[in-house]
Formats: sequence, C-alpha cells, structure tokens
Amino acid sequence: MVCGPTAGGKSELSDDVAERLTRAQGRHVPTLAVDSMQVYRELPVLTNQARRRPAELVGIVSVTEEWTVARHRTRAAEIIAPEATFVLDAGTGMYLNAILLDLPLAPRVSPSLRR
Repeated sequence: MVCGPTAGGKSELSDDVAERLTRAQGRHVPTLAVDSMQVYRELPVLTNQARRRPAELVGIVSVTEEWTVARHRTRAAEIIAPEATFVLDAGTGMYLNAILLDLPLAPRVSPSLRR
C-alpha cells in the first residue's frame, strides 16, 4: 500500500512496487487506484492518470455518472478477491478506509433529495 499527499509520487512508487512484485512472483500484480477523482475518464491530466503500467479503477466512468465510495469499494472487492497480491495506490483516505476496514456506509440518497 502506498499512501501520501497529492503530487507526492504515489503512482510512480506504486508502479515500481507492482513491477518488482510481478517480476518476483512471475505473474501480473495489479495496482488499484484508491482515489475519488482518478475514476473519471475526462480528468486524465488533472488526476495524473498517465502511468507506466495500467492501474485498475482509473478512467472507468464519465464525470456525468454518479460514483460513490460504496461503488468504489464494491469494484475494488471484485478485483482484489481473486488476487493473492496487489498494490493499493491510495490518494483518498475515506476510500482506503472503506476498503481496508469494511466501514458501514450511508444508505444511497434519492436523486431528488440530493438536488
């Protein structure tokens, strides 16, 4: 797991760790972006989506779609479950805590109430 502040080099370090683990284990070790903004396709420069290797949960939805910590946790669990080894590239603490600690999340709020 790599955690740190914005522009602290997390993605670069995560890629390094995942590449070393991939070589050591002789199989692909995925990197999961644990970030509330990197999920959006339209924000590649703003969220530094340029990486040496692909990362899971990066650029997967449009900014016009709803994305929540609950959806992020569910998608991460789908990716993590079959993998014995993975690297978490954590930029959003709430998302990381939801994944690691399985925190209870607030129920979904109706769109009309949100407006």
